[in-house]
Amino acid sequence: MKKKIFTILFIFCTFLLLFGCSGNTKFMGKTENWEVTIIQRGNLEQLQYEVKYVGNEQSIKDFKYQFESKTLNSSGTIGEPASTPFKLISNTRVIGQRKIEEPIKLTINWNGKQETGELKVH
Repeated sequence: MKKKIFTILFIFCTFLLLFGCSGNTKFMGKTENWEVTIIQRGNLEQLQYEVKYVGNEQSIKDFKYQFESKTLNSSGTIGEPASTPFKLISNTRVIGQRKIEEPIKLTINWNGKQETGELKVH
């Protein structure tokens, strides 16, 4: 019985080490009106973006975002007006994406305004 428990614990610890080493990298940042999170999954090619408006305007028009670093260049737009609270969540697969290790420059345009910021590892 002790041998079975030991074997099960050994297998569990092995899986924990294998999957624990392939953790996610989370980048976060804020501007005056926006909170942004990017999560790079352990396989590196899965990116999740969350862009949340925290300002006071009633609607968001002509929304554009861009994320830039040495190893990431991603952008997007939403042409249709959206009411607030506004939150964009996007899960993207980027084939061949390398590990992002440096801060990410953020640029957001909306309603004729622009804000820039930096996302750092958290």
